[in-house]
Amino acid sequence: MLGELHLHPMCFAAWQVFRLVTAWAAQPQHNRFGFLEIEGVRALMIRIAGNDLAPADEPRVALLCVLSEMIAATADLQRLASACMVVTDWALTVSAVETALAYAGAAAEVSGNARFTWVAGMLHRENGRVLQSEGWFQKAHRLAMRSHDWDVRARSLMSSGRMLLTVGKYREAREYFERALLVAERFRLEDRRMEAHHHLFDAAVAMRDFTRVAKHSRIVASAYGPDHPRYPYFSHDLAVYWADRGDYERALGMLSPLLDRHFHEDASVRLLAFGSALRAAAGCGDRRLFDRLLPEFADLREPAGPSPLVAQALYTAGLGASMLRRWSDAEELLVPALEAAEHTGQEDTRSAAEKLLERLP
Repeated sequence: MLGELHLHPMCFAAWQVFRLVTAWAAQPQHNRFGFLEIEGVRALMIRIAGNDLAPADEPRVALLCVLSEMIAATADLQRLASACMVVTDWALTVSAVETALAYAGAAAEVSGNARFTWVAGMLHRENGRVLQSEGWFQKAHRLAMRSHDWDVRARSLMSSGRMLLTVGKYREAREYFERALLVAERFRLEDRRMEAHHHLFDAAVAMRDFTRVAKHSRIVASAYGPDHPRYPYFSHDLAVYWADRGDYERALGMLSPLLDRHFHEDASVRLLAFGSALRAAAGCGDRRLFDRLLPEFADLREPAGPSPLVAQALYTAGLGASMLRRWSDAEELLVPALEAAEHTGQEDTRSAAEKLLERLP
């Protein structure tokens, strides 16, 4: 935290408040009031507040809220956790990932709330801490069971499944998705039911279980209309399936409109879509389109950050380059794919990139 915020004026404040909130949260609830020395906390609040109002891009007000709740006779835990999440959101805007994850974890710990805990897991996964996310998802599931939050119970099961799918444990992932589907059906959570079928489709594609692919794709396609928020994601996954089957023209026909109209607010998903399009263009032998897409793909790599989708996107694009015998481009894509996969624990992607690199002339 100190390393990534050392040039920011809120560095010391963010670090000091985090130290206090984690120590405070570790205490049994009946011991929390009076655990922190009130006058010392008030002195820290005065230093953080300064003599002027906080600029909009600083988490000053949220940090003050955290401190004030911790010295209150009865802390409002949900307000405290929400303030921690405000710091998380700010930290992400200044690329302070460790700080963001630390405060997301603090929000989960102080709240004891399944939703805050699930969000902490999602942030860990999306920021490349794939293996670390598992514990948060498991804890979110336990808390959801205890509080009868069936929506988060289904989501946490699917998130655990996505984590397993990401690291190449396809059969285990499918079991989690099937459990999520049972929860969704039992408690009539229609959106979660469709998500579970979508994830089961992805697992079936990864396992090359084409009977299940057909089953789940029919269910999802009948439920997702063109205006459904998850329709573009399913369209991408369906295009990947067709590319896996060697029907590159059909895949490219599905991917081209997606690049024009969707994923503009999520750089990592957009990077993956471009990687898939590069592979499809290569499969069609369309060198001109490949050359047009490659610079745009390169421009998205930094904005995509540490997402586990980066390794997958780089490998897919590298596969496309190798199909066109563009050996230099393939190596430039596959080497960072290998490195990214090692960082996020994506063993299947790492292995595939390594084997493809070994085959390059």
